[in-house]
Amino acid sequence: MPTRSCLNLRQLLGHRFRVTFEESYHADLGRGVNRGDPWLQIIVCCDRRGHFFPWSEKEVAVSVDKPKVVDRVVALGCCRMVQDSDDDGATLVFDLADFDRVAEIMKPRKRRRLNPEQRAKNSERLKKLAARRTKRATRAIAAAKKRGRQQATRRRAKRSRRTAARGKPAAKRASKSGSPGSELEAE
Repeated sequence: MPTRSCLNLRQLLGHRFRVTFEESYHADLGRGVNRGDPWLQIIVCCDRRGHFFPWSEKEVAVSVDKPKVVDRVVALGCCRMVQDSDDDGATLVFDLADFDRVAEIMKPRKRRRLNPEQRAKNSERLKKLAARRTKRATRAIAAAKKRGRQQATRRRAKRSRRTAARGKPAAKRASKSGSPGSELEAE
């Protein structure tokens, strides 16, 4: 059975509002998976008022979590109620053309916009940060190489001491240790 198509909120409203995926998107597919399913796209609203989501090819739905806000949205006259709850809010469906009127009440989270001056300032700050990180990483790599060389030198010295100790006769080793009776063994 073919799936019905719906409005793609990211394509239509993504330039103005923050479009995310509902919680079940990552729970079903796993972290890092990006299927981009428009049916699971939502626009979250400020102050926990609710969220917008696609309803059909031409309609958007809004899940309103606050009863007082439900009354204000219904009063617009452009929404039809598809689910009502006594104390939790409601789900309302409306045409995409009325999105701005409903958004005025629901207050969806907007995308952050930077003017050219802010963009240039952020770019400079990020360049400095990247240079600092590169410098720090270079120092860390050099220190690690130095530690590696020092450890290798220590290992070589230890190995050569072991080899040298194996090559000497037992009497000489005992005399070096300074234990009593070692002179007797050496003679």
